[in-house]
Amino acid sequence: MSVLASAMLADTWSLSEMTKWYSNHPFYWMFNLIGFFVAVVALLGKLEKVPFDTPDAETEIVAGTFTEYSGRLYAFFRVALDIELVVGAALIVAVFLPFGFDLGPFPGFFVWLAKITFVVAILTVARSIFARMRIDQMIEFCWIELASLDRKSLRVNLNVKTLSGALSEAPAIPATNAEPASIAVTPVATIVSPSNDEPK
Repeated sequence: MSVLASAMLADTWSLSEMTKWYSNHPFYWMFNLIGFFVAVVALLGKLEKVPFDTPDAETEIVAGTFTEYSGRLYAFFRVALDIELVVGAALIVAVFLPFGFDLGPFPGFFVWLAKITFVVAILTVARSIFARMRIDQMIEFCWIELASLDRKSLRVNLNVKTLSGALSEAPAIPATNAEPASIAVTPVATIVSPSNDEPK
C-alpha cells in the first residue's frame, strides 16, 4: 500500500515510467516521505528483522527454522536474506527516491548505490536500536499506526494530484500588456479645381 501513493501520483505502475515522471516533475517525491517511512518499516517486517523477528527469534536460544541448518546450507539462507535486503532497498529507492538518474551512466550509478546504502543503513540502525516486539504489539502497530500513516500518505497524494490537475486544466489568462489595435487613418486630400463658371 505504501507504493500505491507514489504510483497514484505518477499515474503508472511501471517503475521506469514512474522514475521518468518524477524526473520530469522534481520535488514531487517529497510528498512520498510518509510512504517511504512505511515502506522501510514494511521491509523490516518482510525480512523478519528486529523488531519484527518473531518467527526467527535470533535473540533466543532456538533460532527458529535455522536451528536445523549449519555450514553451507545456513550460509545459503543468509545470503538469500541479504540479497532480498538489497533488492528491497533498491525497490524503495526506485519508488520513493527517484532523483539523480539523469546525471549520466556512471554518476547516476554511484548515486543509486549511495541511496541503496542509505536505506540499508537505516534498516541496520533500526535493527540495532529497537527490541523485539510481542505478537500483539506487532499486530497493533502494523494495523493501527502504519495503516493510518499509509492512509494519510494516500490522502496527501490524492489532494496533490487533484490540485495539479486543476491547475493544468485551468484556462490561460490573457496578457494585459497587449498592444491596442492600431487604426489605419488614410488622409484624404481635397483637390480644388477652378470653376469654369467664373467670369473671365
